Formats: sequence, structure tokens, C-alpha cells
Amino acid sequence: MDDPVTPTAAPSDSDFVADRLSYEDISKQLINDNFILTALELHTELQEIGKPVAYLRDYFSNPGNFERTKAPELQSTSPPVGLRT
Repeated sequence: MDDPVTPTAAPSDSDFVADRLSYEDISKQLINDNFILTALELHTELQEIGKPVAYLRDYFSNPGNFERTKAPELQSTSPPVGLRT
């Protein structure tokens, strides 16, 4: 006959404290990995529950993170097709 499995005590919250990441760390990793929409969702959810993360606030409030200029080789000096000048 098999030996019965002895249940072990469930880990307490204090056992996980050292293993947990902060929202700041998670935010930085999402931005670094270019998961911008996921970072925006996290930012929104944290704002709604009153736990804003300064890193996300700063990132999403900076228009320079989102404005893109056209590459010089893609810019054309001719008028767009179909428009008369």
C-alpha cells in the first residue's frame, strides 16, 4: 500500500515578499520589451485603484514617446496622387 502524502502548510504571505516584483519593475520591463499596450492597460488599471506608477505616468504623458517623423527616403516632394495643385 502507498504511503499517504503528508500535507504541508501553505506558504504565508511573508514567504512571497522577497519574490515579488514591484509595479515599477513590471512597468519598466513592459516598456523595455515594447509591450506598450499592455503597459497602458496596467497604467489604466493602477490609476483606477489609486496606485499610480510614476514611471508609467511619465512615459505616457511624454508625447516624444509617440511622435514619429518620416524617414527622409520616404518623404516625397511631388504632390499626392489624385490632388490637383
